Amino acid sequence: MVKAIIIFSNHGKPWLSKFYQTYSEDTEQQIINEMFYLVSKRDENFLEGGFLTGGSDSKLIYRHYATLYIHIRF
Repeated sequence: MVKAIIIFSNHGKPWLSKFYQTYSEDTEQQIINEMFYLVSKRDENFLEGGFLTGGSDSKLIYRHYATLYIHIRF
């Protein structure tokens, strides 16, 4: 099940964020910031498990195009 779709710039500014689970605004912003921090320094296109990606059964798949990061959180 998809939990969120987030698109943001190379500087971490969110362009689009759609969460399919209910979170407070502060929590959503924290998730966006943590996702950017994690993936901006990586070359691979996915992360599995861990607290920041949503738990041990979650996956974070992302793609970096020119000036955008596109994330899908499962």
